[in-house]
Amino acid sequence: MDTLGVIGYTRSVDVRFGTEKLRTAYEDEKARTREWGLVVARLYVRRIDTLHAAENAQTLRALQSLRFHALTGQRKGQYAVDLGPAYRLILAFQDKAMTVVRVEEVSKHYDD
Repeated sequence: MDTLGVIGYTRSVDVRFGTEKLRTAYEDEKARTREWGLVVARLYVRRIDTLHAAENAQTLRALQSLRFHALTGQRKGQYAVDLGPAYRLILAFQDKAMTVVRVEEVSKHYDD
């Protein structure tokens, strides 16, 4: 049993969206494909699904294919996950345990 007292139940990351546009992109295939193209759109959904399935940031760090890493400079306190060679998903954890994450934006890596 875990801390919730339910066998087989594990807590997962609580994913929130920084904008309605990001939420809509997750829910609407046409919107995300129009915004970023097919490849990035598919990776966006996979990454959000991975966030939902993760227990915390430690879990994300263990998944090397995500290239999950802390950002520096003006983005200190934020994290990034790769969405292919040119795009990345910018995240900010809302709690000390790193179990509540806010999806801040999808950005071209060199456009920040």
